[in-house]
Amino acid sequence: MENRQDPCNNELSSADRMGRFNYRKQKYVIYTRKDRKIIRYDKETGEKKKLFQLDKKQDIEDMVTALEIYQNKLYYLNANRLYESNIDGSDRKLVADADKLKGFEDEIKWIGNFQHYKNKIYLVIGGSDIYELEENNKIKRIVEGAVQSCFYKGSLYYKNSYDPAIYKMDLKTKKIKTGKRTGSTRR
Repeated sequence: MENRQDPCNNELSSADRMGRFNYRKQKYVIYTRKDRKIIRYDKETGEKKKLFQLDKKQDIEDMVTALEIYQNKLYYLNANRLYESNIDGSDRKLVADADKLKGFEDEIKWIGNFQHYKNKIYLVIGGSDIYELEENNKIKRIVEGAVQSCFYKGSLYYKNSYDPAIYKMDLKTKKIKTGKRTGSTRR
C-alpha cells in the first residue's frame, strides 16, 4: 500500500528522483547508449532520434551518469562534470566541474547526481551530501547523509542513513523540521 504522507515514497529510485526528470509527465525520454550516443525517445510516436554523440576528444571515457531536461535545455553529468546544451547537443557549456568547485566540506569531490528545482541546481556529492550550486563555482552543503530525497512545494524532504525520520528543509530559510518516523531504514 502506498504511503501518501511520504513525498519521497514512489516507485522511482533515489537516483531517478535526484537528477532525472519525471518520466510519466514528459513527452520524451532521453537516454544514453554504450556507444556514447544520447537518444531521444518520443513516448507518443515511438520514434527514436540520435541527438548527439559524446566526442571522445572532449569527453573522458566515462558514460553519462545523469540526464535532465530543464527549461528546454539538456543537462548531463559526464566524468564528474555537469554540462548544459541545447536539446540537439549544440552550444554545450560546462556548468560545474568537481575539481574546480569551492566549498567542499570534506575531501570527496565526486558529483554523483544533480537536479534543478525552482531555477537552482542541487548536486549530490560523495553519494549522499546535497549541495546547492551558487555563483562562481561555489557550493554550499545543505544536507549531509541523505539516502532518499525529493523536492516538493518549496522544501527538500529527505531521509538519512542513521535515523528513520523524514526531514523537511524549507529551501528559503534552510530550517529543518523532523517529521514522521518511518520504521527501519534500508541500506
